[in-house]
Amino acid sequence: MKRRVTIAGALTSNLIVVLPNWVYSWDITNNTSGAFTVTVKTAAGAGVVVPQNGAPTPVTGDGTNIGAVASNVPTPTTPTQAAQFGQTTGRLLNVQTFATPGTFTYTPTAGTTRVRVTVIGGGGGGGGTVATSATNASLGGPGSAGSACQSFYTSGFSGVAVVVGATGSVAIGAAGGAGGTSSFAATPTPMSAPGGNGGNNNLLVPPSTQISGTPGAIATGGNVYNAQGAPGGTVIASNPTNGSKGFGGPSILGYGPGRGGDGTITVASSAATAGQPGLAGIVIVEEYS
Repeated sequence: MKRRVTIAGALTSNLIVVLPNWVYSWDITNNTSGAFTVTVKTAAGAGVVVPQNGAPTPVTGDGTNIGAVASNVPTPTTPTQAAQFGQTTGRLLNVQTFATPGTFTYTPTAGTTRVRVTVIGGGGGGGGTVATSATNASLGGPGSAGSACQSFYTSGFSGVAVVVGATGSVAIGAAGGAGGTSSFAATPTPMSAPGGNGGNNNLLVPPSTQISGTPGAIATGGNVYNAQGAPGGTVIASNPTNGSKGFGGPSILGYGPGRGGDGTITVASSAATAGQPGLAGIVIVEEYS
């Protein structure tokens, strides 16, 4: 009949404490040590495992079983009022990432009431080089990064289509292809992030020539931001046998998803080469309660 019961000592096995079949309540404190459990229950009914943390655990009997007590806390109306865990909003529940080129359907994690979505287009492919003579160098320009946008939604996001843009194509002796568009079809404002531009290519005659990347198109639909894909660096040939290649344009994640392919350079008397590929786009959905 004691309302408060403390269990202490070193356990050598799991412990079961049998309580009477009463309509009654107890506060059970588990002060034991050892990697074993303490369960309070009736002789034939269900029970509750009491955490081994030294704090009181309220339990109640209904005449048949022992159960944990759930506090009936009303929805808070002031900053200092207590709230149940499920009544709070704004907690990060999960992050879903779509990083493989293709089309998918977004299904929210249970309990999601709002999402923050980041969409990045595929990076443009770097330009390839053409075959050169003894007096020429060939340059392939770097691809630009995929554009990016971000939105925060409180509705219109469940079950929508997600598209991840592929990286731009590369081929021997050819300019790089544009990256694919990534999108998140939320309503009423869908998000769309075009892929980066592919790098050009050319046969160039020194003494000094160069090719620079060009920025991609700006993204649309973001209610947080819409960003343009960054251009790549500059490929330079100072003479037929010397030069430097430029790096592909960095995406909003740096040299991660959506970056452009690097530029290339072929010196005199060389065969044609393919450009450097960039990276595919990505769609990141942060889910909040």
